[in-house]
Amino acid sequence: MKQIRKAVKADFEDAYNVLKLFNHPKIKKEDWKRIFTDYWEKNEKYYGYVLEDNNKIVGFAGAVFSERVINDREYKFCNLTSIIVRKEYRNQSLAMLYPLLTMPGYTITVLGPAKETVPIYMKTGFKIMNTNIRIILPKFRLNYRNKPKVVFNLLEIVKLLNSEERKILDDHINFNCKHILVKSNIGNCYMVAVKYLRKNFSFIHIIYISNKFIFSKFINNVCMKLMLRYNIIGVLIDDRLTRGKNIPLSFCYKQKNNVNLYKSSTLTDSHIDLLYTEYFLLDHFSS
Repeated sequence: MKQIRKAVKADFEDAYNVLKLFNHPKIKKEDWKRIFTDYWEKNEKYYGYVLEDNNKIVGFAGAVFSERVINDREYKFCNLTSIIVRKEYRNQSLAMLYPLLTMPGYTITVLGPAKETVPIYMKTGFKIMNTNIRIILPKFRLNYRNKPKVVFNLLEIVKLLNSEERKILDDHINFNCKHILVKSNIGNCYMVAVKYLRKNFSFIHIIYISNKFIFSKFINNVCMKLMLRYNIIGVLIDDRLTRGKNIPLSFCYKQKNNVNLYKSSTLTDSHIDLLYTEYFLLDHFSS
């Protein structure tokens, strides 16, 4: 008998038999187990949905829940992940996903869905997220007027964060990312970034910025400090995160084959970053 129900922590071992069908060489069993771990003290006590046949899990749709404060208002997020179904049950995939796709009051994201599923998501109200990458080039000439301090020491950073920024740091401290703070006499900007290799070149990819104005004003100083600190050749940031700000000496790289989707009645894609998603749980940033 088939049934669809919420996935709980005790389901992991049985669900793993389905998850490993994904057959990704860099995703190990311990990585998949993170999907069944509550890292972020969410109110929801489940991890997605499973499809069962005669008490055996034959399909899984993961859900990574989080709560964020944006412009002084709290929002609920759900990142759909690891949607894997045994071949003979794939006609049940949409039924398994339906409870997640129709949750009221959530901003829902799907990162890198299979190409053939995009039209299905779009029919249920999803929109395409801007995934273009802004590549920032150093000017090799620092702005010494109102020169900021770029802080890398965690003990110093935590003293300068507000409560929401501190929560982001605490929630991601055990994952593969860098925490950086730009301190200036006109304001601060907290950043979360990852370092990775692409074609034997090292980059820093900035995932989150707390203050667009400070980031854009001091971007050249920040780039130079990051390049020296991490021995990289360039700094990247998701273009949607800097929307409305002029970023000097930068250009936009369009990722034609990288599609991310979102569904929200309250937010635009410029409010959506990769924090609290499968990108950290499954360590997609690893080189």
